[in-house]
Amino acid sequence: MSRCYADPSYGSKKILTMATSGSTVGTSAGTDLIYSTTTVEMPVTVGPEVNLYYNAGGTSSAKSLILNSKLAGTGSNVALGTIALATNVKGSIRAMTINETELNANDDLMFTFVGTDAIVASVTAAVTYVERFVESDS
Repeated sequence: MSRCYADPSYGSKKILTMATSGSTVGTSAGTDLIYSTTTVEMPVTVGPEVNLYYNAGGTSSAKSLILNSKLAGTGSNVALGTIALATNVKGSIRAMTINETELNANDDLMFTFVGTDAIVASVTAAVTYVERFVESDS
């Protein structure tokens, strides 16, 4: 992520890849299971495009993936978008549209699984973002 406003790429869309080192297996019974969390280091606007790259195939009739934002210090999550996992082949890509949202430094992006069936779910997410200009940084 650029920190120089003179950088010619400043203001252009970039991709934030969410770390995915594991999978969740089991029944979450409607509760959220944190899957991946990334803390943003600077003010950004995320979305509206997110691509999900499936690292494992499978079928889920009752599990969804939710991208949440968590404001630093508040502890409360705000859902930006949800996608049902459905049937996916390893190596496939699905597009997810989220609400375009402004995040500040130290806010978190979190993926959570919600649902009731026991499947392996492993995805890598590529979230688009644009760095926002902050007057105090100049």
